[in-house]
Amino acid sequence: MTSLIFLYLCTICITYMNKMKQFLIACLLILGFTPASAETYMARNSVRYVRHHAVYTNEKGEMNVVDINLEWPEWLDFNLQSPLKQRLNQLLWYSSLEDLTSNMQAELQNYGHRLTQQLDSLPDDSKFCYATYRLTKLGFSEGRYVSFLVEKHIVPAALSSQKACHHLAVLTYDLQQQHLFNGEELFKSAAILNNDYNAYVFGNALTAGLQQPLDGEIAAQVILGPAPINDEVMQFFIGQDSTHLVASVLPIMPWKRFLTKPFKALLKEKALPASYDSPIPMHNPWANDTTVCQNPDTPATFSAQGQSLSDYITAHLSLPKATEYEGLSKQGIVCFIVENDGTLSQCVMQQTLSPSADRALVDVLFAMPHWKPATQSGRKVRSVVQLPIKLK
Repeated sequence: MTSLIFLYLCTICITYMNKMKQFLIACLLILGFTPASAETYMARNSVRYVRHHAVYTNEKGEMNVVDINLEWPEWLDFNLQSPLKQRLNQLLWYSSLEDLTSNMQAELQNYGHRLTQQLDSLPDDSKFCYATYRLTKLGFSEGRYVSFLVEKHIVPAALSSQKACHHLAVLTYDLQQQHLFNGEELFKSAAILNNDYNAYVFGNALTAGLQQPLDGEIAAQVILGPAPINDEVMQFFIGQDSTHLVASVLPIMPWKRFLTKPFKALLKEKALPASYDSPIPMHNPWANDTTVCQNPDTPATFSAQGQSLSDYITAHLSLPKATEYEGLSKQGIVCFIVENDGTLSQCVMQQTLSPSADRALVDVLFAMPHWKPATQSGRKVRSVVQLPIKLK
């Protein structure tokens, strides 16, 4: 009987996801983007997207390939969420400082100076090091909780002076209690894995929920999580080892008896009115940046072979599979800097569509052709552009 109920619930979930997929495709065709100034909107949430890919070298002739891909919570619910950022900084940089920029700069100094010129000879492979820093937002319920995947992976070659390390964590942060949970604190994995029948059903469910193919048997995998995506689904990460993980999404309801008390309490929380930190975070993240022109004579504009900004993004944006179960907001706001050479930088989502939809949008923005930069007194300047996004 239990198995039949489980299969019935899974069928309902799959049917819902298929309908959601059809809805999302229809929405994508009518996405509208309109440039606007950031004068009146006070952002309740602000997530900064940091993309840094570079090679650093030092006096020893070492080559350090650094890849930083972060979805950093500047603030959530008008609150700086210091306990969350302190923990994230500890995991990524081993730092107790809260400021992301300072921590990143200090970390990059350990790798030497950025390589900007072509090398005269081939570098020594034994002196290479590959460093990956990743922070991915998995789920978010405004006024209640947010979940992240955090990874730091340093892989030095034989003669590199860098130290090898690999830290991987799935974290859920209670916005009301300002408390962090790891996956083991939210789910009774042992109660499942120590029972042959439960382990068999759980393995089948993980297989059915895979977001991409996985090599090997589920029974031999590393399993991390879960993290709540919303109140209906949760996400695990599984793989042969901790360096090759694949996401698996499961409905929460069939596994409710294996949720811990903190997880159940988290799902029952009602969203509360936001409490303001002092000072209140500003709607324009660069309002105090003197290198950014706040009111240029001529604003930055975009046109790619006569194609409007709206048409360009609609043509290049593909909604990821994850939006089928995340849920999609009808409105979003993204803010970024157009540099004086027309490139985009420092992208910030001020109102989310969904974690994976935000990510896909930012990818399109960073990869798009150069803009025509803003001008002030006839000189090209850095400027802020804010784009409201509406789904009809």
